Amino acid sequence: MVAQFQSSTETWIIVSAPLEVNETGTRTGRIYKCNYTRGQCRPLLVVAPPEAGDISLGLSLAPRTVGEPSLLACGPTLSHECGTNLYQNGVCYLFNSRLKHVARYPPRTQGDCSTSP
Repeated sequence: MVAQFQSSTETWIIVSAPLEVNETGTRTGRIYKCNYTRGQCRPLLVVAPPEAGDISLGLSLAPRTVGEPSLLACGPTLSHECGTNLYQNGVCYLFNSRLKHVARYPPRTQGDCSTSP
C-alpha cells in the first residue's frame, strides 16, 4: 500500500510492508516514510502489543488531508483466543502530523473472554 502524506513542512510517500517479519519472527508488518527527493525510507516507530502475533500492519492506510494532517494505519489480522475459538479483531495506529505514533485502536487487545453455560 502506498499513500502520499503532507504536513505543513514536508511531503512524504508512505509505504507499507504488511507481510514484513520483525526481529522475533512475527509477521507484524511495517510502515515506512520515504523522502523521494533524497531517495531514502525510514520505518515509523510502532510498539506492537506483547501478545500480538501476526498483525499485517499497513494493509490499510488512510491519510487525513483536511485540517491537521494525520495518518491511520491498520492491520486486520490481530487475533485473540477465546476457549477453542480464534477471533480476528485487527488493530489501528494513529500518527500525528510529524508521523509520531499517538494512539492505538482498540487501546488494548481483548483480554479475558466469557463463555455461556
